[in-house]
Amino acid sequence: MRPEFRTRLLALLAGCCAVSGCRLQPPTAAPSDAPQVLAHRTFSAPHPGESGPYTVRKLYYGSGTDKQRAEY
Repeated sequence: MRPEFRTRLLALLAGCCAVSGCRLQPPTAAPSDAPQVLAHRTFSAPHPGESGPYTVRKLYYGSGTDKQRAEY
């Protein structure tokens, strides 16, 4: 973009802002339609609280940053 064009464009934008008084209206949020949209959505999956087909052999619980634990 040529420098003189950029200068004119910035001047035009500044002028428009000055004329409008820079009064921006606060955004308004439309009411949520999630209950109507999601009422007909279903998801079929096994219950996460029930036992699955795999067994747990070992379980290590922690943040993974403990240098004293060989597991990490």
